[in-house]
Amino acid sequence: PNRGFCIHVPSLREMAELFALRESLEITAACYAAEFGSKESIDELESIFAPFVGVSPIDKEAYYECDKRFHRKLFDLCDNQLMRQINESMRILDRTFFAGLLRTPEETLNEHLALIQALRERNVSRAQELARLHTDVTRKKLQAANQSLCELGVDTSSISAYSAMERL
Repeated sequence: PNRGFCIHVPSLREMAELFALRESLEITAACYAAEFGSKESIDELESIFAPFVGVSPIDKEAYYECDKRFHRKLFDLCDNQLMRQINESMRILDRTFFAGLLRTPEETLNEHLALIQALRERNVSRAQELARLHTDVTRKKLQAANQSLCELGVDTSSISAYSAMERL
């Protein structure tokens, strides 16, 4: 008792809230990457997903690791120190990955590739919109699951996001 480690498992409600924050941060990161990201950095983002292009079915575990690398690299490209500090102190990106993949690789691969293309074209508004759409779909899926469970009388602050999404 009162010893050892305690691992916080985010609730479904908390995960939906985290994705709302992540959405804002990723839109900003996409803006910075489109404006200031080097060609080499954008090439590196593209190389992360190259092994999955034209592959079916996509290995979910391998894709999950690459998805995390992609989003971390996108944050690294952002030259906004305050945004990076907010993410690091609140661990927003890490916490949203806690539940694993919330959408299939087949669903998100093209979203990632389109965002990379917008970065390559230095199209700031398109990159921002694609970053928003990418996280918005997941956030809405989480919010819908949260709402459905609330309507059934389930306290979603006590159910883990991972177990809820597995069941829905």
